[in-house]
Amino acid sequence: MEKIRERIDWTPFFITWELKGKYPAIFESSVYGREAKRLFDDANNMLDEIIRDNKLQANGVIGLYAANSAGDDIELIYG
Repeated sequence: MEKIRERIDWTPFFITWELKGKYPAIFESSVYGREAKRLFDDANNMLDEIIRDNKLQANGVIGLYAANSAGDDIELIYG
């Protein structure tokens, strides 16, 4: 989880909370800066707890498939 944490793109996180601005510049915003920093600190405290207490485990699967475009669609080729 620590490696995933390093890869978080915080800008969409702030946009989800309707705080407009790019990370880390949003912290300098006179409109959103204070709330963005508070939200960021809360999220990181939660991540600290998740990592410390092993509350989540990340698993992933990757598949590579041959594909063709058909107009605006992508056709996957199985087999």
